[in-house]
Amino acid sequence: MTAVRIVAALCALSVAAWFAIGTRQAHGTDGATAIVTTARTIGPDAAKRADVLLHEAGLLNPDQEVNILRAAAALESGHELTAQRILEAVTRAEPQNLEAWLWLARAATNNERLFYNALVRVRHLEPLIHKRP
Repeated sequence: MTAVRIVAALCALSVAAWFAIGTRQAHGTDGATAIVTTARTIGPDAAKRADVLLHEAGLLNPDQEVNILRAAAALESGHELTAQRILEAVTRAEPQNLEAWLWLARAATNNERLFYNALVRVRHLEPLIHKRP
């Protein structure tokens, strides 16, 4: 009976830890999203805060949303090449990720080849964008 209680307690602790990590990830993602979407450009302090939040959100998180936000923050703070590098990695890992391809097109406005390739991929993934009613 004691072994059952120990196993149950360990399971409960594991579930509680998992929820705590999920809450921390959600807080970090939401905070970084707010920073990226509310300002036209991001200053150094806001960029550093977004980086800290995204570091927290990336803990044990296999989702590419954190990397897309990281790239968006880099782009909005004037680091186009960093954003491109991050987004190229995301699109290699998840070639069907429309959001990543859209951000890559936005980040690649000074790189004609990359910009064109991203737009072609966007059109392939979302053909309804280009249809007129």
